[in-house]
Amino acid sequence: MVLTDSFDFTVLGNANTLMNAQTFNIAIEEPTLIYDNGWTPFAPNADTGSLNAQVINGLAIIGTDSQINNFQVIGNANSLFLNNTLTVLGDFSTDGYIGATDGQLIFSGSGAQSISGDGIIDIGQVSMTGSNTISITAVMNIHNVFTPASTTINTNGNIVFRSDVNRTAQLDDASSATINGVVQVERYVPAKRAFRLIASSVNSTNSIYENWQENGSAIAGLGTHITGSLTGANGFDLTASGNPSMFTYDAVNSVWASQPNTDVDKLQVGTAYRLMVRGDRTVDITQNTPAATNTTLRAKGNLHLGDFNSSLATSNGDFIMIANPYQANVDFKTVLNDVSTSGVNVNFAYYWDPNLNTRGAYATIDMSTLNGDPIPFASNANKYLQPGQSIFIQATGAANITFKESHKKVSEDLNNIFNQPQNNSSVLISLVNRSTQTIVDQTVRRINSANNPQIDQSDAVKFYNQDETLAIVNNGNLLSIDKNIMPVVGDHMTLLTDRFRATQYTMQVLIDGLVGVKPVLIDHYTTNRTDLVEGANSIDFDVLPGDAASNDINRFEIVFENVTLSSNDINLQADLRLFPNPVSSGQFTIQSDLLNGKEVQVSLYNTLGQLIHDQEATFNNSLIIKPQSNLSSGMYLVKVSTLDESATLQIIVK
Repeated sequence: MVLTDSFDFTVLGNANTLMNAQTFNIAIEEPTLIYDNGWTPFAPNADTGSLNAQVINGLAIIGTDSQINNFQVIGNANSLFLNNTLTVLGDFSTDGYIGATDGQLIFSGSGAQSISGDGIIDIGQVSMTGSNTISITAVMNIHNVFTPASTTINTNGNIVFRSDVNRTAQLDDASSATINGVVQVERYVPAKRAFRLIASSVNSTNSIYENWQENGSAIAGLGTHITGSLTGANGFDLTASGNPSMFTYDAVNSVWASQPNTDVDKLQVGTAYRLMVRGDRTVDITQNTPAATNTTLRAKGNLHLGDFNSSLATSNGDFIMIANPYQANVDFKTVLNDVSTSGVNVNFAYYWDPNLNTRGAYATIDMSTLNGDPIPFASNANKYLQPGQSIFIQATGAANITFKESHKKVSEDLNNIFNQPQNNSSVLISLVNRSTQTIVDQTVRRINSANNPQIDQSDAVKFYNQDETLAIVNNGNLLSIDKNIMPVVGDHMTLLTDRFRATQYTMQVLIDGLVGVKPVLIDHYTTNRTDLVEGANSIDFDVLPGDAASNDINRFEIVFENVTLSSNDINLQADLRLFPNPVSSGQFTIQSDLLNGKEVQVSLYNTLGQLIHDQEATFNNSLIIKPQSNLSSGMYLVKVSTLDESATLQIIVK
């Protein structure tokens, strides 16, 4: 009621009288919102922050963003469905089920709050906006993002960061929060028998065996086998070979170190692992090639909050395997370029992508591009590290790597991000299994006049794969990304091809923006020469088992030759004139006696091979070229084309 409200009243009973000027009190109680197969007197809404609500019978639905003081689901047969935002100012309790994987709970009380009950909460997002204390004694499965702000949270072991085929729950910036107690984190792994570069985002007091091996249980969809023993000693799952399946990497000595045990050692934040994941623990590891299954690796422990620093006594050229310490996506490019990080090559990172080829392959991530373009491009790897992911970088000296809470990027979905390379001149080479039409490896030369043709930190060294390996060879160095200058006539690009696992392949070569040279792919085994044209080129070849020449690692190279001109091209090249040259006014004129009445296309390229200006017109004795943007000083190439001929001349801009 408000001041201007009015109401009627009746005096009941013959003996009762209301005298003039007599006062009386009216008590108005705020209702409790009750759900009993329907809301009474009304459903929670944006104006009910002072009211309490109870679900006592049925499946309750809150269909709009709402506020409530205390909220209860009473009885284990009752539940709440929420696909929007519910702000709770008091306590939150459930003995039943709360399904809200696409919804959000905001806890915004001014005093202590509790999340309690014997039920289960499945919630998409959880945000805590106050600086109060919240105690959690009900199981709370978080499916998307948990934002703790400056709250003190007592977990009592009840927070679970869920992971499935669609998403993995994350902890947003927790630099001002306090989280007391254990949480459980999950890492979903799709069905494929392959190594994974993996990590734990909790410090566990339990062993690896109790966590990722599910304490020996064989439950469908959970855990994995970790091998390394003929007898099952030291916590390992026994196999006939006893081959290890879990490794760390010794950066100083550049060797893989097999995990010594799983029943004593504990999962710790910052430790990076290489783990063979065959599937869940129902997979029959007595077979050589059992069918893989989807699985989820679970670990219980304490989250790391705040900065995380790793210092290593590495030398220039050493490789380091780094673990993501957070239960969150991290912008690793920002980590590398942070002032607190030193002694590492910031231009590249290397991720073992299990989805490449048959068993996986290394993807080189070019951190000099906006979002970290991968080579091979078929990889989904980029500059963002997922929760539970590890990655390689290269040291330039004693390495110091610092992760900060501000590096978290919880809004990024790593499963869907895929960035095409930037539009620079390049030669991209892909090795394709012809039977499966699968890219098994890839390498690229990126061309820029500012690049150093000699090897430096701008070039990405090549990691050898278990299977097919393709690389560019530059001065004896194997490269996955070769940053170089525009090739000239007489240059060679040697390719390495190794570890063939099939017999029929296709070499796909994508030429983008080469100017003034003709690239030719040479097969030294067959002696075939293939002229490569602008755009996509596909060359089939076979490998004969046992034939050393057909398996030679230097079977292929690309040579750059003079452009072969037709008679029309030769005539046009001799007739074409540009003036003024050099040019200082920003425009120039093309003259020719052979082009009158023809439709011509004029393309202006810089020395990087980048298209600066494109113009089409009907030629009439001459044509004035006016680039839309101002040209920097330097040399440019002017290509004039018709349907029958083309010619290219140089022009200098002062």
